[in-house]
Amino acid sequence: FMISSFLVIQLITGIILSFLYVADSNLSFSCVMDLTNDSFFTWLLRYFHIWGVSFIFILLFIHMGRALYYSSYSKVLVWNFGFLLYIVMMIESFLGYILPWHQMSYWAATVLTSIVQSIPLIGIKLYSFIVGGFSVTNVTLVRVFAAHIVLAFVIIGLSILHLFYLHLSGSNNTLFLYNGYSDVIYFHSYFTNKDLLCLSFLVVL
Repeated sequence: FMISSFLVIQLITGIILSFLYVADSNLSFSCVMDLTNDSFFTWLLRYFHIWGVSFIFILLFIHMGRALYYSSYSKVLVWNFGFLLYIVMMIESFLGYILPWHQMSYWAATVLTSIVQSIPLIGIKLYSFIVGGFSVTNVTLVRVFAAHIVLAFVIIGLSILHLFYLHLSGSNNTLFLYNGYSDVIYFHSYFTNKDLLCLSFLVVL
């Protein structure tokens, strides 16, 4: 519930910020600075977007650690969709880091896309497809921005599938609450109350 709440915040702030962003290598950094310094309250949306993803990954690592500890990987579909979701979220975060197109994000794009070339047989062609040429250019930034938008909705879809299969199998009843010695527990009201309490603490932070 908490991770879902932050995902909704990310989606809303990201859509608003995408209206104001210019995917051009000569203008993107100035655009980000304008969002931060000159536009009305967009600096707040930008920081919500930046801090939101940090909180998501903190919660995600706690979530994954708990799932490993309580052997949730035995629920194959839930685990596989969760793992796929984690990989896509890491790619999405990397793409978002490139968008300001300052010196660090430019070299991050250069180095990490160059790793693709080490893939046997298809590496060089795949690299050219990703960056849109022989090196990282303005075309790369446009493709990164488009992929960043598309992957946001892929994450939402994978999250829905992850929750769907979780509700089919049920959550782990590690403390044997409510249902005696049953292995599963309903999401409401134990998880709802727990997540609302933790969410209130995170909002205060």
